[in-house]
Amino acid sequence: MRTAYRRYLLIFLCAVCVYAPTSTLLWARYQYELFPFAPWELFSHVPNQHHDFGVRILAVDGQPLDGAPYLETLKGIAGEPYSINAHTTIQTLGQHLENGDMTSAADARTLLEGRYLAGAVVVYAIYARDSFPLARWRNEGFIHEVELARFSTETP
Repeated sequence: MRTAYRRYLLIFLCAVCVYAPTSTLLWARYQYELFPFAPWELFSHVPNQHHDFGVRILAVDGQPLDGAPYLETLKGIAGEPYSINAHTTIQTLGQHLENGDMTSAADARTLLEGRYLAGAVVVYAIYARDSFPLARWRNEGFIHEVELARFSTETP
């Protein structure tokens, strides 16, 4: 038992002595990684930019809102604007507007206005926005925002 352990330990140490310099040379010369001793850079090459859509509320009953907040941050306009159903409806509307499918966009708009913007005259805009999820979680904002369309609940 003791000699088998020493033999495996010797084989392991020899493998490390050969493998570590080899992987270091491969990285230095060719920028090629050899698992597990190389500086494994998997996550630095994974893009995590997120593209989605949001609704900015510009005015309620003729009164402009400061900073035009996003619907998901507001409570008390109507329904549950921060729910997953509202988010899904907004994403569907944004996709249809971005693709130029106005018939389907009108259906999604009717659903959005009926469930989440009812009870007041609301002027709102649909935005396409890009962000990094971690930066957004830290309230660092969006990389890029583009207004796709502007609507009012009083106009068809």
